[in-house]
Formats: sequence, structure tokens, C-alpha cells
Amino acid sequence: MKKLFSSLLAFVALAAAAAFALAPANTDAKAAAYAVYENKDYAFRAEHPAAWKVVEDFSGFAVIFRSPLESSDDKYSENVNVIVEDLADHPGITADGWSELGISKLQAAIKDFALKDRRDATLAGRPAKVLEYTGRQGEFHIHVLQTITLVNGKAYQVTFVGEEANYARYLPTAKRIIDSVVIK
Repeated sequence: MKKLFSSLLAFVALAAAAAFALAPANTDAKAAAYAVYENKDYAFRAEHPAAWKVVEDFSGFAVIFRSPLESSDDKYSENVNVIVEDLADHPGITADGWSELGISKLQAAIKDFALKDRRDATLAGRPAKVLEYTGRQGEFHIHVLQTITLVNGKAYQVTFVGEEANYARYLPTAKRIIDSVVIK
């Protein structure tokens, strides 16, 4: 439970982090060049826009794909991140149970937390749960789409975090990244 809480807080903290580099954003999922990222430690791969920064093994994240800032006034980098957690301390937990645990922690960690949707889905061809929620993290009003599946005793959480004002523009790119995830 402590690791779940730490990972959730880490991803929330990332939501307020600034990007590493300035560059014009290309939010068009079809026009952007894509690269393949592979993580052998956690046995997954995903495609991401080649112009996005790839940050590995940062604060509990397996990987973070961070969009470039749109201008010198932009202070927020939309991102898709992957957290993989061992479920040894949670024998028999389901994706539904895991998402319930997450919701209770998020309610405490995110100011003005509002669950917008919770539904069944698939991730990497496996049954999954999708949570969509909004809230405030520091000065940012965030909108989050999180997809969770359990595979071989691990929880794979693939999360898109965007500023509310930019969420719809980045959503097609985020969905393309999420849909490209392959878990071995």
C-alpha cells in the first residue's frame, strides 16, 4: 500500500513539473514521427512521438514521455507515463480492486479531485480499468486518463496527464501511445 501511495503521489507531482526543453508542440497524432521505446526490465514497449522527451526510472516511473513546451510562456509539459508495481503484497487483487485503492489515495492527494469516468477497457489486449479524473496540483488544473491492467503479478498503469485547457488537443496523441503499449 505504501508503494502504491508513493507511486500515485510521484505521478501527481510530475503533473506539475516543467519540461526539460522548449520546442513547438506537434499534437497531431497522425502527422508526428513516432519512435519505439522498449523497457526490458518491466517487459513492455510503446510508441511515442519522436519529439517528446523520454525520461526513464524517475521517482517510481518506469518511463515518462513528456511533450515539448509550446512557447516560452508554457509552464506545463503534458505527459504519458508508465508505472509498474509488484503485487506481491496484494495477493488476489483485481484491476477493479487496484483502481479502488488508487481512487481513495488520489482523493486525499489531489485538491478538488473529481472522478469523471470509471470503465472497463483493454490495455495491451488484456482486461483493464480506465479512470478519468480532474483536480488541481499546485497552480495547474489537470485532467488525467489512467489505464490499469494486471499482468503476471504486476500492475501496469499507463497515465496521460494534461492541463485541462490542453487535454482535448493532446488526447489523440496520448491515446495512440496508450494503444501502442505491448506487455510481454
